[in-house]
Amino acid sequence: MKTVIIPKVSIVMLTYNAKTSLDNILDKAILSALNQTYPNIEVVIVDNNSTDGTADYVKKMFNDKVKIIKFSKNYGWCLGNNLAIKYIDKNSKYVLFMNSDVILAKNYVEELVKVAESDVRIAALQGLEKHPNYEEVAKVGGCLGRGAYIVDINVLVKQNRRQRCFEIPYVSGAAMLIRKDAFEKIGGFSADFFMYYDEPDLFLRLRSLGYK
Repeated sequence: MKTVIIPKVSIVMLTYNAKTSLDNILDKAILSALNQTYPNIEVVIVDNNSTDGTADYVKKMFNDKVKIIKFSKNYGWCLGNNLAIKYIDKNSKYVLFMNSDVILAKNYVEELVKVAESDVRIAALQGLEKHPNYEEVAKVGGCLGRGAYIVDINVLVKQNRRQRCFEIPYVSGAAMLIRKDAFEKIGGFSADFFMYYDEPDLFLRLRSLGYK
């Protein structure tokens, strides 16, 4: 009988003063990560030296359901996520970098892992990124436009329901699933960026190694 291996996924949520700035959205975001249909995950909440007690609040609310890491300074989004990788399960095959204001569909991780496992050249991917006020349109990553400005790629949700996946220039960091070995191979996010423009930089480097 063939053994089915279910790769481990570490969900990493970097936070900064999320308790006061997001109110109950933070709870909903964490619960959406904990309640995934995918059976082999860990949820790691990384506090970027918040001043509003975010780490203590998360510990009180979720206790041992999540792993909490608290930094002594604000490292920004890029370096903060790079440092967070040191605290995840060493056996994790994938990392889902997730913003603290994102609420995941229940099968988000499950569906992305299915696609990632179908082709070893796929380094990173995302699902439809929907805004609560604009349900008919979804963001699917982005590209660099004229003058190197960031341009979001949007699709009409109804017209894309039957299309399982397609390749994009770069994946949004809001809820990005990435192979841990590929991420480490290129040195993670560039610490030259505090936040923004890190995604196109990351994926240009991944593409240079032949990843999709």
